[in-house]
Amino acid sequence: MGYKREIQILGMRVMGVQIQSQDPRWSDLSVLKDAYGADEVVAAFEDWISAEQHKPVPYPLAPFLRVAPGILKGKIHVVSRDPEFQGDLDKLCGDLYTVNNLQAFTGKERDALALLLKTYTAAEIKTSYIEYTANLDDFELKRAARTFSQGGATAVILSARKQKIELHKQDEMLERTRKKAAEQPMIPLEEEETDEELP
Repeated sequence: MGYKREIQILGMRVMGVQIQSQDPRWSDLSVLKDAYGADEVVAAFEDWISAEQHKPVPYPLAPFLRVAPGILKGKIHVVSRDPEFQGDLDKLCGDLYTVNNLQAFTGKERDALALLLKTYTAAEIKTSYIEYTANLDDFELKRAARTFSQGGATAVILSARKQKIELHKQDEMLERTRKKAAEQPMIPLEEEETDEELP
């Protein structure tokens, strides 16, 4: 299936609009496809149209093309406006605020948190925030939401995941050693010979 067909299907499925094959904007989209690849363009369109689905437009290619280069370069981040996702995000922001009752995740920090929530679980993010803020002084705590959302979170989460994998490997190795030891026959120890007579 070609990238045009995929985009047309997304337009119909998500917004309920039919993107015509004769739309002159396909030539602009073709340039993006040549620059970034068909899969990347389709993925960017899917992210964008999913975020914009609550305000459908009759010709979605035009507004998408205005932001597509920024999305594909990573300069524009698309945040889902899905009510369920927003509810999860609200809950996570509240949970993180209760960690130290100092920093609320609003504005850019909230948007950054939304992007993290697309990749990591809420539990991972909360655990990493607790770990991240554990040794900060008062001055650093006041800036914790910003520094955490601007890269600190990813570093802590990836470190925790790596540590979890290492612990899992150690547990597996220990279990294999135990099984191997259990499978080996028991060899009785020879009694030491002694010249002393037993009473």
